Amino acid sequence: MSETPAPSDPWIVIDSPLIVFPDGSWGLLISIVALAVSGLTLWHTLSARPRIHPFVVRNYLQFGNAVHADADGDEVVISNLGRTAAIIYDVRAIDGKGGHLKTAAMPRGHDQVGVPYPEMPQSLAPGGVLKIWFSTSLAGEEAGKKHGYLITYANSSVRRRVRTTPQEMIAKATDDPAPKASGFRDLHADDAL
Repeated sequence: MSETPAPSDPWIVIDSPLIVFPDGSWGLLISIVALAVSGLTLWHTLSARPRIHPFVVRNYLQFGNAVHADADGDEVVISNLGRTAAIIYDVRAIDGKGGHLKTAAMPRGHDQVGVPYPEMPQSLAPGGVLKIWFSTSLAGEEAGKKHGYLITYANSSVRRRVRTTPQEMIAKATDDPAPKASGFRDLHADDAL
């Protein structure tokens, strides 16, 4: 006849740890974790690339309470949302006749102050913002909205095949307000009038 234990007595008694590592296995476990961390770091480095995001804001001249019928120009705002720097080779206005135009300085505002075109190429760091002014007198008022601006840039990734090919994108002007870009570093804040 078997006796049942008293309610105060435990059913199972464990005198040793639940997970037992044989001798030398701690070193193996640490090596596996270190290898996994190294692999993740390598993947993070190799997968890093810039992400260029252009936005073009149309600017109008205002006289009193009425907005003038003619647009003053477009401000091309290029931001790098990626994890590595991007090289901006060139930004040009497309005129619709096959031409890609730019000039050393373009007038802006009521006083028609010349805003210089920035030196190219430029390296745009992660989180960086580059602003370029294009007057409507360069390619015509409708060119910015209809044909847009051609941005030529290159990837500065560590992967050789990716970074050697220049890439192009077209951004068109819009009357929408500029997106909020808090935390971005402005490379040409002095150029804004």
